[in-house]
Amino acid sequence: MTRHVKNDELLKYQMDLLEEGKAKSIRQHLKRCRTCRSALDRAKADLHVIGGFNPEMEIIVPPLPTSSSSRVQSFLRVAAILAIGFLLGVLTSESLRSPAVEIVPQHFVGSPPATTVGQFTVCP
Repeated sequence: MTRHVKNDELLKYQMDLLEEGKAKSIRQHLKRCRTCRSALDRAKADLHVIGGFNPEMEIIVPPLPTSSSSRVQSFLRVAAILAIGFLLGVLTSESLRSPAVEIVPQHFVGSPPATTVGQFTVCP
């Protein structure tokens, strides 16, 4: 190889991801090229840092509710919603109700009702 090896090829070489022919030509180039050897040393150091990073992760899984308690909770939620709806309905119906109309029968004492046409018409 007459040109320098690219960094991604050096990383693949270090991680043994290259075909044997390509790896052999890079190995021969590294014997002759000091720049590529120092780049490979930097890649090794980077891989060591990356490989040494092991974050500890804890997965927290909340406990699943039992089926009977979830049913009871669902029932109580529905009952609470219905009770609130009923109370709101009663309160709004009382405030929107018009005053009661009372019909009081009145008795008129006077002449008997008209039975003939002449009694209906009054001419002066």
